[in-house]
Amino acid sequence: MILDATRSLVEKEGYSKVSIRKITNEVGYTSGTLYLVFKDIDELLLELHIETLERLHALLHAIPMTGDPEADLLKLSDGYSEFTKENRNLWNALFEHKIEDGKVLPERYDRAIFKLIDLAIEAIRPLYQGGSDEDIIHDARVLWASLYGILSLDASKKLSRYEDTQSFIASLIKNYVAGIRSNLSDASISL
Repeated sequence: MILDATRSLVEKEGYSKVSIRKITNEVGYTSGTLYLVFKDIDELLLELHIETLERLHALLHAIPMTGDPEADLLKLSDGYSEFTKENRNLWNALFEHKIEDGKVLPERYDRAIFKLIDLAIEAIRPLYQGGSDEDIIHDARVLWASLYGILSLDASKKLSRYEDTQSFIASLIKNYVAGIRSNLSDASISL
C-alpha cells in the first residue's frame, strides 16, 4: 500500500511534491508505521525506482529481436521512448531523486539496470561475431547511457522545442552501430 500510494503521488504530482506526510495520509498510517516498513524515504523511493525499471524491462523484453542490431535497437528505443512519455513523472523521479553521499544503491537496483542493459547486449551481439564479452558489455552500456540521457532530457523538457527526440535517437543508434562495425572491421584488418 505504501509503495502504491507513493507511485500514485509521483504520477499525479511529480517527485518534488512527495513527502512522508502525504504518503501516510494517503494510506492512513502514521509515519512511525511507514518507518517500520521502509528505513527512510530514500529506501522507499529506490523501491519505486526499481519497480519503474522492472516495468520498463517487462515492456521491452516482450519486443521480439530479429538479429538486425540497428532495427532491434530502434524498436527497443521506441518502446523506451513510449514508456518515458507515458510515465513522465515516474521517469523524472529516477533522476530528480539524489542519493546521499556514502549511500550505496541496493543490489536489486543494479540488477534492474543490468536487465535493461542485457537487452542492448542482445541487440548488438550479432555485430561482434567472436568479439569479447567485455567489449559487448561496454558498448551496450555506453549506448544505453546515451539513450537514457536523451530520453531524460526529453522527459524533463530540456531539449529545445526545435529538436526531435526520435531523430536524435535514430542518429545515435545509426552512428553507434556504424562505429562498432568500423572498429571491428579495423581490428580484423590489423590482425
